[in-house]
Amino acid sequence: MVDLEEIELFRGLSRSDLRRLEKIGRRKEFAAGQAILAESDAADYLSVILSGAASVRLRLSAQSGERYVRLATVGAGATIGEMGIFGANKRSADVIADQPTTCLAFYLHDLNRLAKRHPVIMHTIMANVNRNLANRLRAANTEIRSLEQ
Repeated sequence: MVDLEEIELFRGLSRSDLRRLEKIGRRKEFAAGQAILAESDAADYLSVILSGAASVRLRLSAQSGERYVRLATVGAGATIGEMGIFGANKRSADVIADQPTTCLAFYLHDLNRLAKRHPVIMHTIMANVNRNLANRLRAANTEIRSLEQ
């Protein structure tokens, strides 16, 4: 099980800031095969995976019925559902536990309330999310370019 100071999302935060975050986080346990996040659900919280692993998958509609494409496998220390911070109303993909998985969920209303008293926490989280999303976009661009070859 990873500690909050090991999670990229919280890089640069002090121990006291991490303790504040621990107080508002909600621990959630998932069995293998259980949905951690479901596409089209409200994007009102983000989670960090404390232990276990999960698959991020995208639902594709086809004439023969629905099918899924696995986009990534994520494990302990990964952040999921973070696009909700940027005003996404709905989840864009499913995240399914591949094995028993423990997450710590941070609801946006709790983060916003914390940010009013401790703005550096949200500023740091936003900077880390921006860096993470930029890295994912670069990786996606590289993958798309490889399809042309």
